[in-house]
Amino acid sequence: MAMQLTGSTADPRISRRVFAKGMAATGAVALLAGAAKRTFAANKGGTLKLGMQGGNASDVMDPMLGVDNVIRAICYATYDTLVELSPSAELTPSLATDWSTDKEAKDWIFDIRKGVEFHNGKTLTAADVVYSIQRHMGPDTQSPFVSLLASVDTIVAENDHQVRIVLKDGNADFVYFFEDYKLGIVQDGFDDWNNAIGAGAYKLTEFEPGVRAIGERNPNYWKEGRAHVDSYELVVVNDSTARSNGLSTGVFHAINSVERKVALRLAESPGIAIIVSPGKDNYTCAMTASADPYSNNHLRLAMKYGFNRQQAIDRAFSGFGDVGNDHPLARSDPFFHSELPQREYDPDKASWHFQQSGLGSHSAELFTSPAAGSEAIDVAQIYQEALKQVQGLDLTITRTPADGYWSNIWMKRPFFMSYWTARPTADLILSYAYTSSAKYNESQWKNEKFDQLITAAKVETDFDTRKQMYWDAQELLHNEGGSIVYAFPDLIDAHGEKLGGLGKDFVRAFAGGRVIERVWLEG
Repeated sequence: MAMQLTGSTADPRISRRVFAKGMAATGAVALLAGAAKRTFAANKGGTLKLGMQGGNASDVMDPMLGVDNVIRAICYATYDTLVELSPSAELTPSLATDWSTDKEAKDWIFDIRKGVEFHNGKTLTAADVVYSIQRHMGPDTQSPFVSLLASVDTIVAENDHQVRIVLKDGNADFVYFFEDYKLGIVQDGFDDWNNAIGAGAYKLTEFEPGVRAIGERNPNYWKEGRAHVDSYELVVVNDSTARSNGLSTGVFHAINSVERKVALRLAESPGIAIIVSPGKDNYTCAMTASADPYSNNHLRLAMKYGFNRQQAIDRAFSGFGDVGNDHPLARSDPFFHSELPQREYDPDKASWHFQQSGLGSHSAELFTSPAAGSEAIDVAQIYQEALKQVQGLDLTITRTPADGYWSNIWMKRPFFMSYWTARPTADLILSYAYTSSAKYNESQWKNEKFDQLITAAKVETDFDTRKQMYWDAQELLHNEGGSIVYAFPDLIDAHGEKLGGLGKDFVRAFAGGRVIERVWLEG
C-alpha cells in the first residue's frame, strides 16, 4: 500500500490532516479499535501525590539531558511540546496547531499557537521554537537528538507564529520527533535550569534531584481538559516494595513501574486498581561490540542463544509481556518483522557458536541494577542459570545501586542491562539507539549496511518498500547486533480510588509520561 503523500493539484503540500490519514493507512498511527473516549472530570483541585521509580541524583531540568521516568513526567508537566501523542498513539496538535510538508517530506512548515504564555508571562513566539530546536543541533550540543536533527538544513521563523524547517534529506516521520519531552519548548536564550520556566501545565516550584519535585498549576495554561489538580508532589521511590506500600497506605494516589509479581496482589487490595498496557518498551542486555571480547559475533550469538527469554517472561515478569527477538520493534509496530524466526533458548547452538569464537572460555560480568527495570535482578539470575548449560561460558552478576546507574555504568561497562521506552515510530528507535552515529548507541555496534537502510527508509513513501528495508534492518540486528533484546514487558501502573483519568496508554507508561496534567482527584 502506498502512503498518500500528495494533496490536490492546487495544493501540493501535505497537510496535517492528509498526512495523518496517510500514516494511519500504513499503520504508523496505532489507532485502536474500540478505544474508549475520554471524559474529563468536572471537579478540579487538590494535590496529586505520585510515587515514582526512575529518579537519580544526577537529574537536571534541562529537558535535553533528561533520562528516565521521573524527569520525563516532570518535563512534560513543565515544558509543552509542539505535538502530542494521544493514549491511542494518535499524533495531535499542541503548541503547533498545524503542520504541512512537500511531497518529498523535506520542506516543513509549523504553525505556532497564538496566545500561549510561559510561566513568567512572556508570550510564546516562533523564535522560542527555533531556539529550542537549535539547542539540539551542531557539534557542541550534548543532545541525543543531534544525529536525528543532523538532516536539518535550515530552520527559520517565517513570522511570529510560523516556523519553516528544510531538511537536507526527506523524513516522513519528522513531525513525530517533536512529541518527545527532550524537545520541550523553552524561551529564546533560556539556560537557567535551576529555575525552570516553560509553557506547560505546571510551574516547578521545588526540585531535589533523585528525591522529589513539587509543582503548581499554571493559571494561564491553554489546553482544555487538562491540569485538573492545583498542585503535585512527585516523590522518587526506586524501591518497588516501598512504592507499593505507599499506594496501599494512601501516601500516594498513583505509582508507576509496578512489579509484575505483585500486580495481582495489589489488584486484590480494596480501593486499588492496576492499569495494564501492552508493552512497547524493550529490555536489553547490551554487549560493547566495538571492543574485545564482544567484537566477536560468535560470542555475541552464544550469549543470545544462551538467554532463556520465555523463562524470564514467565518467572521474572509473571507472564506479563512478550519475548524479544534481538531488535527493538514490538509486535504491534506496523514494521515488525513477523517472519523472522523467534530466537529460542538453545544451549547447544550457544555452545557451538562459543566454540567457533575461539575464546576457549569466557566469564561474562553482567552489570545490573533496579534502575534497569524492577525485574532486572531476577532476570540476571535467570540468565546466569541458563548459561550454565553452555560449554565454556559462565556469568557473574554485579549489582549496583539505582542512583547513578545511568551515569556510572550504562555505556561505560562492556556488558550491562538496560531498557528503552517506546518511541512512536520505527525510525525513531532505530535511528536513536542503533545507527553508528547515534549518541545513545548503547552497544556501540556499527554497520554500514544497517545505516544505509535506516537512511533510505526515512524518505521512502511506499509502505511495502519501506517495510522491506525495516525487515532487512531487523535481520541485521538479530544476526549481528550487540544487544540482547529479551523482553517487551506489559506496562503496569496502579492507583487508588481517589484518582481518575489514568487508563491504558499505547504510547508508554503512566499516561504516556503525561500523568501529571491528565489525571484528577475525585471528590
